[in-house]
Amino acid sequence: MVTRALVLSAVVLAVHGADRDPLLDWLVEEQLADLTPSEADLLTIDDLPDEQRYRSAIEIERLAALLWALGLYDLPISQEPTEIEADLPAIVSMMPPGGERTAQEIRTSTLRPAKEIAALAERQTALMRAADRMLAENEEDEGQAVIAYVAEGRSIALQWIINPDRIDWS
Repeated sequence: MVTRALVLSAVVLAVHGADRDPLLDWLVEEQLADLTPSEADLLTIDDLPDEQRYRSAIEIERLAALLWALGLYDLPISQEPTEIEADLPAIVSMMPPGGERTAQEIRTSTLRPAKEIAALAERQTALMRAADRMLAENEEDEGQAVIAYVAEGRSIALQWIINPDRIDWS
């Protein structure tokens, strides 16, 4: 799980304009070269299609959920669209490469109890489903769209932590 968080850190930085060559070098240095196809695309393709741009937003929320599970980040849990998204600048300033923490510090993090992770996964899944129902009634509700993608990204990551053998990260 720590490996996924470190890889996602580089992916999120790349998507938000960081120089990709040093990020790729860092991934190799840290022996983190096991990328999913989506992560590889996000790290190497300059002009992303809309679908991948959407996926990149979800990656931020997946990273935030992993960091929360490792006790490194407090997730915003508001259900207000303007307050729910992860704080990207806070995550970037914390995570390697270039952030306040080293990869080794991240690797020594302690995972929260499984019950706590499962409870948040359930809440995020319920939130995503509720937002999806509201979007089915009004596709133009941008606030519900934000809630849906945030909850989806978090739910996927948290479910993967709980069931890594049953849930494919990619």
